[in-house]
Amino acid sequence: MKPLPLNTSALRLCAWSGPALVILFFVGLVPLAGFIPPPAPSDSAELIASWYQEHTIAIQIGVLVMVTGTAFNATFGASIAVWTRRGEAMPVLTYVQLICLAFVVVDAFFTGMVWGVAAFRPDEVAADTTRMLNDLGWFLFLFTWPPFTVWLLAIGLGVIWDKSDHPAFPRWVGYYNFWVALLIVPAGLMIFFKHGPFGFNGLITFWMPTFVFFTWICVMTYMVLRAISAEEQRRALPAPSVDPQPVRG
Repeated sequence: MKPLPLNTSALRLCAWSGPALVILFFVGLVPLAGFIPPPAPSDSAELIASWYQEHTIAIQIGVLVMVTGTAFNATFGASIAVWTRRGEAMPVLTYVQLICLAFVVVDAFFTGMVWGVAAFRPDEVAADTTRMLNDLGWFLFLFTWPPFTVWLLAIGLGVIWDKSDHPAFPRWVGYYNFWVALLIVPAGLMIFFKHGPFGFNGLITFWMPTFVFFTWICVMTYMVLRAISAEEQRRALPAPSVDPQPVRG
């Protein structure tokens, strides 16, 4: 049976949604909301509340831009899963990816929504309430690392176990996903610390996992786009001719 033609427009659109996610998320998080550098978990409730009161509109606009970008988690994750699916006879790892991806989308959305609630009426609620919402937003952003890690492990295993004739990704991409999965695990240590590198504004808990994860999105975007181009070239090759078998008398 002749294979269906590739919908390269849809494939590339989903792949490029990864950089769109990074741009929207960081535009909302950094220059608009001003969440970078993050507030210290040791900051007083009054300090956190006054910061939300003084920057209410900027935070609200930033959160709106940020949650818009989070929707692209779904399209970008699908752009990876469609390629690792080809290497599985029974796509259990693909299902794991999609289940974890669903959680990632919901978690990313609720991260922005919680910060948005904190900025909704910061001058009308107790300072402790605003600080609790701020803390909850950072916990949603960082402490929910397990599904992210399982998602990356499922991608990595899907790559290195791909035994198809034309694997979409080289094997190093699988090991790269394992490495990124390992580097975001320290985010879980934020529950124990309010100061230093393990606080939710620290080097080990915030800066390292955030940097490696969003760098991963850029790397995987390039690899998915390369896989699309390689598949286009492979399908453009003429089909191998089959010599007719001699008729035996």
